[in-house]
Amino acid sequence: MYFWQQSPSIDGADDRQVQIKAEPLRRTRVKANAAGKSGATYSDFLQLDILLSLQSMLRDPPQRDELLFIVIHQVSELWLKLMHHELAEARREIAGDELPRR
Repeated sequence: MYFWQQSPSIDGADDRQVQIKAEPLRRTRVKANAAGKSGATYSDFLQLDILLSLQSMLRDPPQRDELLFIVIHQVSELWLKLMHHELAEARREIAGDELPRR
């Protein structure tokens, strides 16, 4: 599967459409033993093979700051995902009157 994405203009050059091959994400599950501890490694638990493969350069040859741009913006998206998760959980607790009591 392919999709089109607008190429960011980092160096002031004209924006161009680039074709990117979209590969389906491989979802893996980490199995826990009876004690609740998993036998997975740090790399397995964080799915680093998938995560680190997501920083593909759009230009050939890559621009000097292209990797920096990609990493910073991917991290920003992850922070936004975390905030969305936390806000949804807070809304659920408020709606269900499940706020922690002190």
